[in-house]
Amino acid sequence: MNKSCPSPQNVFKSPRYAGGVLAGIFLFLGAAQAQHAHHHAHKHGHAKLEVSLEQGRLSLELVSPMDNLVGFEHAPKNDRQTKALAELQGLLENPANFFEPNKEALCSKEKVLFRSHLFGDAHGDAPKADKGHADLRYQVSFNCKAVDALKEVNVTAFKAFRRLHEIETQLVTDRPGSQARAFELGKRNTLIRF
Repeated sequence: MNKSCPSPQNVFKSPRYAGGVLAGIFLFLGAAQAQHAHHHAHKHGHAKLEVSLEQGRLSLELVSPMDNLVGFEHAPKNDRQTKALAELQGLLENPANFFEPNKEALCSKEKVLFRSHLFGDAHGDAPKADKGHADLRYQVSFNCKAVDALKEVNVTAFKAFRRLHEIETQLVTDRPGSQARAFELGKRNTLIRF
């Protein structure tokens, strides 16, 4: 047996191989999702979520039409819409408005990134619409000190955003014996289970 490559049972015990395996899985899922997105483009009420758990780091990336979150997808036309965008940005700063890992896992916010062309750009340019469609890309990562105690993440976004109905979810973990899987979340099924 070649000793430079771990057995399939031990692949996740090696950070080098685990990272490579997870990267390969995400490339595969990303290609599949891109092909799926081509056939099922931007749909109101629906969003996509990619979740990964690797070496104590929980990462989530949500892509949603802005209509689900603020009720429109164009540059703000009045004070009410400008206020709605500002309020959304405030909600995005606190991941608990979207995702809550179970408390026993001792997960703390590590990184929060979000962007939409409705927020304008880093140079202070005004928001602009793109062919009548605007999406939010929201990335959150947590460092979980008791990762073995991580059993679930509650997707709290369904409570905060009544226009959001379903989230197509893809989950990949480095836990031994676990496989990448895809499933849908909704207002009555808000838990990502590990």
